[in-house]
Amino acid sequence: MKRIIAAVSFAALAVPALAVEHGKPFEQTEVDRALPQVKDPAPAPKRTRVLRARTAHELLAILQQVPHIDDLGGEPWGEIAGYTVAAKTGTAQLPDPAKGGCLCMYGSSYIGIAPADNPQLVVAVHVQNPKRRGYFGDAVAGPVFNRVMKFALQTLQIPPDHSKPPKVRLTAP
Repeated sequence: MKRIIAAVSFAALAVPALAVEHGKPFEQTEVDRALPQVKDPAPAPKRTRVLRARTAHELLAILQQVPHIDDLGGEPWGEIAGYTVAAKTGTAQLPDPAKGGCLCMYGSSYIGIAPADNPQLVVAVHVQNPKRRGYFGDAVAGPVFNRVMKFALQTLQIPPDHSKPPKVRLTAP
């Protein structure tokens, strides 16, 4: 990856995107204030491969199917014109640490990589105990993922790849 964003305040990306959408004035200093200030970055950790290259390639090919399948189900949030996106949605029930069992609260997530053929950007959205639009990751976190990823691709000037996701059989023969 040419660009790695390890930790970016959600507000640093979402505030400008939402401001543009809603027509509110926006100043670059708002983003600058939202970003953490790093004076002496930590040394880079030792790199260790955790997946074989072939396995990683196969996994990315499988995850590129998710946006299309979600789109067929009415949740188009991983589809970004001109870009291949590899994504994974998630929905989890939160446990009750005091009593055990479920709190009947949820965590909803949408995590994606773009362009999937040459990964440049990862965006992860997690909504804790959502109050609107249900609780499934694609319905709750998907719209936020879509806006933040589009904004980040444009802002970082990452060119579209105009690729088609590979055809991968997702069911047993």
